[in-house]
Amino acid sequence: GDERELQALIRQADVILVPIQPSSIDIRVGSRFITQMLTHRRFRATPRPLGVLANRVQPNADAHVKLKHFLGCLGHPVVATFRDSPVYSDAIETGQGVVDMLESRAARKETPAWRDLTAWIDAQTIPVSPSVDHVRRAPVAAGRRSRQQSFLTA
Repeated sequence: GDERELQALIRQADVILVPIQPSSIDIRVGSRFITQMLTHRRFRATPRPLGVLANRVQPNADAHVKLKHFLGCLGHPVVATFRDSPVYSDAIETGQGVVDMLESRAARKETPAWRDLTAWIDAQTIPVSPSVDHVRRAPVAAGRRSRQQSFLTA
């Protein structure tokens, strides 16, 4: 059931993003999910970067203040904050991505959050180029000849 499904999802994931809306219910559920994720044996065996998205936020509203407090206590990065904006409905209707809606002021206000999100994902998933000393080489297969024969023919 749920355990197998979660294990399969963790195995497939490069990063884990947890969107949390500024509501008491979402904060509780999000907190429970993050705890479940961090204590899951598959996650502990092969940890993945975990980031949080503040989703459908109305800046300066009481619920936003509570969400900011909760996110500050989490100990995981808040990757991006997305506003509760009608621009998302507009994007669906026009079939565009928010970052492509250059004529829309609301879309231009949301674009930095999307850039924050993609930059965080890139930073987690692009491997740092190893130095020459640490390049992993494929194991060399042993030949059928004995070591002595190899030295003699080399």
